[in-house]
Formats: sequence, structure tokens, C-alpha cells
Amino acid sequence: MGNNAILQQTNEDQLEKEKLMTEYREELAKIQEDIATLRLVLNDKIKRENELKTLLGISFVDEIKNDLNEGLSSIKSSAAYQKTSAGLKTATQKITPAFQTLGGTMKSSLGSLRNASLFKSFETGIGSTFNGNKMKNSQSEFIADGNSQNEGIPTSKTTNGIAKEAIMEDN
Repeated sequence: MGNNAILQQTNEDQLEKEKLMTEYREELAKIQEDIATLRLVLNDKIKRENELKTLLGISFVDEIKNDLNEGLSSIKSSAAYQKTSAGLKTATQKITPAFQTLGGTMKSSLGSLRNASLFKSFETGIGSTFNGNKMKNSQSEFIADGNSQNEGIPTSKTTNGIAKEAIMEDN
């Protein structure tokens, strides 16, 4: 008799399970039907929205601008943005004097270095070497006649120490 009770209990559980599965399928079908109906209604509403926007002259670009402005305003009003903004203001107020002091110190240090005799002699030597040798070995000639290949546009030739006659022969 124990086996019959177990078999009967198993059959009842099986029937209850099948009944429950049938209820789930029916509910799923009903929900899917509702979703299909809602999609149709939503599509109709979207079409009407687009028609009204066209009649009002609202463009896609205007919508994007509006959405961006709304997004930025919501971000700016958020607590995280407010805390971050306040923290950055505080940090800026504390760091700015330090950079100003550092800049003043560097300026005075460079000024005193420039006034040092070693720097002055170095600067004088470099300046005279550059001006003396480079400028002596380089000449420029501007050609502005209408017969050149550039059709009257002035051109420049750097000779780097080559005689003018040699340049004229090349042309």
C-alpha cells in the first residue's frame, strides 16, 4: 500500500505541475498580446508626435540641443557635481598662491642668473659667433623680373658664400 500512495502522490504532483504550466502559458500569451497592442499604440503616438513636430517646425537638431541642455542642467544640479565643483574651487584657491610664489621666485632667479658675468660672457660669445660667421657667408638676392619661371613673383636665392656670377650662370 505504500507504493500506491507514493504513485498517487506523484500523479497528483504531475497533474498540478501540468495545470500550473498551462496557466503560465496562458498568462504569457495574454502578456504577449498586450505587448503587441501597446506597440501598435506607441507607433501611432510616435507618428503623430513627428507630424506635430513638423507642423511646429521643430527639427532634429533642435531636439538634440534641448536634450543636451536638459542633460547638462541635470548633471549640474546633481550632488556629485556640486561636491566636485566645490572641491575644485577650494583646490584652485589653495594652489594659485603657490604657483604665483613659484613663478616670482623663478623669475628673480633667472634674472639674477642673466646678470651673472659668466652668462653675459657666454651670451656675448654666442651672439658674435652667430652674427659674424653666418651673416658673412650668406647673401640673398631677390629676383622680380617678368622673365623668370615664377612669372614676376619675387624669389630669393641664398648663396652661402657662392659668388653672384656663379648663380647668374646657373640661370
